Amino acid sequence: MKNQEKAGDKVFKYIEEKIVTGVWKKGDRIASENQLGEELGVSRVSVREAIGRLVAMGLLSKKKGGGSFVEGITPTGFMDNLLPFLVLGEGDYVEILELRSALDLLGLRLFIENASEEMVKELEDVHRKMIESKESPEDFFRYDMDFHKLIIKGSGNLLAYKIFEMLINIMGYHAQEQYFKLSLEERVSEHHLIVEAIKKRDTEIAQIYMKRHLERTMKDLKK
Repeated sequence: MKNQEKAGDKVFKYIEEKIVTGVWKKGDRIASENQLGEELGVSRVSVREAIGRLVAMGLLSKKKGGGSFVEGITPTGFMDNLLPFLVLGEGDYVEILELRSALDLLGLRLFIENASEEMVKELEDVHRKMIESKESPEDFFRYDMDFHKLIIKGSGNLLAYKIFEMLINIMGYHAQEQYFKLSLEERVSEHHLIVEAIKKRDTEIAQIYMKRHLERTMKDLKK
């Protein structure tokens, strides 16, 4: 079984590379199971297992009696297809926050550079809803995530937004219980400082407040 799994991984990586590099383009019929097996020196069972995984991820589609075909792929779509396969382990919430912090700071800078006044007002509105939902941790969590997603969305960097959205979705599935242990009052205050700096288009101060906010959150979670 172990050797079969390794063979399946070999086929998976081979097909994935052909698709991602554009050798096999959208609509192309990939090599047959027999051809792949012979070329890679693996069994048809291993080939079928790899193709099945790629179909589940949306990278391939199968036509009965007609082989396997490449579906359209973009960086953002590829990440969407990965989401169902990601599962958090113990302590991963902090690791996600560490990755998020880099995206938050990048998004904040680009938001201040590119966001319209309407988006700034929308951010203020989300913050107001956070204040109004302090007695409801579930609602507060949702508005907190909306706040940060709006900043990344307003940055104008679609790829950064899709990565961030994927991380937020994973957090929503797995990490709310840990999040609810944090002080909501402190979070409201910290978000207020970020909003005020954004309104002044002060990138340096906004990033300082964002960094402090995320570092305090990670510190609290590690206690």
